[in-house]
Amino acid sequence: FNSGRCERAVARLARHLQRNHPARSSLDAQHIGLALNAFSKWPDNPDCQSMAYLLADMLASNRRLRHAMDGQSVANALNAL
Repeated sequence: FNSGRCERAVARLARHLQRNHPARSSLDAQHIGLALNAFSKWPDNPDCQSMAYLLADMLASNRRLRHAMDGQSVANALNAL
């Protein structure tokens, strides 16, 4: 298990989602909770941090997404924040 390699992969995914609005918009409530949880593992990485803030803002501003969350998605999102 190589934590540095994992961090680089997750940061690369964060950059992809930041640049690719259609990909980011296609995330459903479950995927947002899972992604938030993944990005929260590297809070000192600027790409992970900014993507976590962006996803948290998506949840905060989108009632449909919040209401679509099941218990596990809520738990994942809260654990990440």
